[in-house]
Amino acid sequence: NSGDVKDVSVTMTNSSADYVHGGYTDSGSVTNASVTLRNSVADAVFGGRVNSGDVKDVSVTMTNSSADSEVYGGFAYSGSVEGATVNLNSGSVGTEGTPGRVYAGFIATGSGSAVNGTINLRGSFPYAELYGGGTGDSTGDLVTGNTLNVYDKNLQALSAQNFQYLNFHLPADISAGETILTLTGSGLTVPVIGTTVNTYASGVTGLRAGDELTLLSGKIDTSAGELNTVEGTIEIGISKEYKTVYETQTENADSDYVRIKVVDTGRGLKSQTKSLAETAVFSSALAAGGADALVNSAMDSAEIAARARAKWMPYANMGYSDMRYDSGSHIDANGWNLNLGAARRFISTGGELLVGPFFEYGRSDYDSYSEGIHADGDGHFTGGGIFVRQKNNNGFYYEGSVRGGRVKADYKTDGMNGGTVHEEFEYDTNYWAFHVGVGKEFELKNRSRLNAYLRYFYTHQNDFSAPLSSGETYDFDDVTSSVIRAGARWSREVNDYSTLYAGLAYQYEFDSEAAAHFDGDSTLSPSLEGSSGMLELGWQVRPKKDGNMAVDVGVAGWAGKKRGVNFHAGVKWDL
Repeated sequence: NSGDVKDVSVTMTNSSADYVHGGYTDSGSVTNASVTLRNSVADAVFGGRVNSGDVKDVSVTMTNSSADSEVYGGFAYSGSVEGATVNLNSGSVGTEGTPGRVYAGFIATGSGSAVNGTINLRGSFPYAELYGGGTGDSTGDLVTGNTLNVYDKNLQALSAQNFQYLNFHLPADISAGETILTLTGSGLTVPVIGTTVNTYASGVTGLRAGDELTLLSGKIDTSAGELNTVEGTIEIGISKEYKTVYETQTENADSDYVRIKVVDTGRGLKSQTKSLAETAVFSSALAAGGADALVNSAMDSAEIAARARAKWMPYANMGYSDMRYDSGSHIDANGWNLNLGAARRFISTGGELLVGPFFEYGRSDYDSYSEGIHADGDGHFTGGGIFVRQKNNNGFYYEGSVRGGRVKADYKTDGMNGGTVHEEFEYDTNYWAFHVGVGKEFELKNRSRLNAYLRYFYTHQNDFSAPLSSGETYDFDDVTSSVIRAGARWSREVNDYSTLYAGLAYQYEFDSEAAAHFDGDSTLSPSLEGSSGMLELGWQVRPKKDGNMAVDVGVAGWAGKKRGVNFHAGVKWDL
């Protein structure tokens, strides 16, 4: 009979009732009360109700449910209602020939107000009249802050009244020419203070510049106030922002409308899309890393193996790396690689030729940081090739290799569109590569030697297309890595069983630029172009002088555009 009601709720599932109240008092207040109907039927529904007093922050949610006559977010016979919400997901209010009424807030009499209420429309309610604020004979404010949010397309209702804001949230599957809301009865009645129309979209993929669609269709009565439109932007997936330009007809006729036209801002793709191209840089660097594993350790393991016998000799080399690639932003990657093969040495009067086919595999995790977006994923490459190295008796040598295979990777981020969109995709494409080199070995004192070399590396990753989880399909350019490296390695035979070595190298990357395209525009292009330096230390050991196994272990540190550390371990054995 009297007192306050607070923090209460009613949930009704697969049920029926005449009247449903979230909170109800004759004299007092109702605060934070709610009603939820699922697959249920009622005559009338009240989120909060008082006869004398105030209602605040109450709600009604209807899903696959119906109300025969009325739905009130908040109801005060004499008092005020503020912050009431009605969520119309699916179902019906009223019946054909007998309209139902939906009020965010309702004041029966007196001078109380029904303000800052919201109706969220996610389904068609073709027999419902929608009110921001409603009254019997109250003289209070029934409009200020009241909002109708429309979240889907092809929806229907009879009318909409006493709303200061009419917000259209375009669904992701919206297409040109479609209609969001049709009012089939008395239409939209604009109050004295006016109604402002806004359009919002995030993740839409079916619209392009020049497309038009109808937000509202039906009578629009502007005899009391003005219909205002706010030109803004809508987000197309994660890729673009378009301007919205409005066209209206307000003649209080069935043919009235509010339409928008999508206009290109001329800004191209949003800067956040550069994050997608960072992954193509990572995969290219991953495949190019197979060449490092080959020339820095695998070919040496193969040479040690081939010297043991005049036949094909197997070898294996495995490495681990923890690297940072400066791409304009940066990519952190860590993983491992494997090079397995067999080598044979052919001796001639002028020197010796080393030949070896091999299988290569590498896997790495990565984190990329670009334009405020943190993304992560993993990738791997699988391939094979053949190398040759000709060593002349005068110390000069020439070498080369060809490699090819397939590289795969994935991408994940929760950072798109200000952290509101989760994005992911996978790609899978071919790569091919070669390297050539020339060098000379100098014999020094104390069983030492110096190996000076110049090498060129080329890796090509093919273009590919990747469908994003947000609905866009991006076309990624091919990526070419072109590197020249000059360096020297000093080595010393400590005894008949082991050799220590140390080396320095400088390299310059000429290319490795990546880009992706969508709707005629390109992402920003990360690149690894620039200088890097390497310092390496290693140890080659044969446990027994005439044993059938030899091991090569080493570490290489990098600084510059490419910085981090590589570890490797190689082994050869006699079968």
